[in-house]
Amino acid sequence: MPLCRRAFANSRAEHRPPRLVLLLPGFFTLTVGSLGMRGLTTLAGGHVIEGFRDLLKLVTIVTAIAVGMVFGAALTERRRGP
Repeated sequence: MPLCRRAFANSRAEHRPPRLVLLLPGFFTLTVGSLGMRGLTTLAGGHVIEGFRDLLKLVTIVTAIAVGMVFGAALTERRRGP
């Protein structure tokens, strides 16, 4: 069995969290965190309108990602019997 297939099979084990859960912290840190940092540094630099525009984008993106993940989890949830 090739190494990549073995790694994929190991990542699908029941006792481990899904790969998406392991990737999300890095995604939020790199995308949303960098946008928030850019907004704060712009505010500190004296450009108030541009800084608040970046912070508004930060809030919008975080909300959109969170709502999308909640809806995705609700749609793909396994149905359990009574």
